[in-house]
Amino acid sequence: MRTTRCRINGSAPPANPFRERRTHATLAWFLDQNETLERNIKLALDAYGDSSVVGRWSKTIIGIGPVLSAGLLATSTLNHGAAPLRARS
Repeated sequence: MRTTRCRINGSAPPANPFRERRTHATLAWFLDQNETLERNIKLALDAYGDSSVVGRWSKTIIGIGPVLSAGLLATSTLNHGAAPLRARS
């Protein structure tokens, strides 16, 4: 998602620096929708992290926010006690 946002924002410098950048209305709409989607995903991940003691604890550590906390919960066995998946050999 971040790569798409950078492309839409036009993070690369224009070929002609004297020509001003104009965003097409459709791209501006898409950028707004993308930002809304990212915000909603972050809120959902935050709610998922708050649903567990481990998630709430991990967010108290500096540098771990809602996204990393949800990722830790999704990959840890502390949350649900199941054995981790093993690759077939």
